[in-house]
Amino acid sequence: MGGEVPIILELMIAGVAQNSVYYEHYLVNALKAATERPF
Repeated sequence: MGGEVPIILELMIAGVAQNSVYYEHYLVNALKAATERPF
């Protein structure tokens, strides 16, 4: 299981471990950037 963990999952764990409010703000910005990015 080396490097098999998605970066998003790591961000989620780090966010939960840190400030939830800051993580929620970061998550909203990340989702907004992802939805604005054309595929």
